[in-house]
Amino acid sequence: MVSSIIEYKVREGLKAKDEIIIGPGNVKMKKPTFRSIYRSFQGIYVCKIHLGGNVLKKLINELRETQKKILQILKLEETIFTEKS
Repeated sequence: MVSSIIEYKVREGLKAKDEIIIGPGNVKMKKPTFRSIYRSFQGIYVCKIHLGGNVLKKLINELRETQKKILQILKLEETIFTEKS
């Protein structure tokens, strides 16, 4: 159910802005499936360091434009990967 909502929101967001995303295999998509949205986020590496009582998180690589666009459509901040859990 959650996957259907994510797919719907991303598709509607792209449609409203008349945009596309570049999915896995460099395929241009106006109506990405949940699987292709999920696969767009593969390769994100977060370094998690336990230091005393604190946990530090840092993205190892920068987010790609497709990832940023999807997060923006879903109204999620890029800091979702580095916020305290």
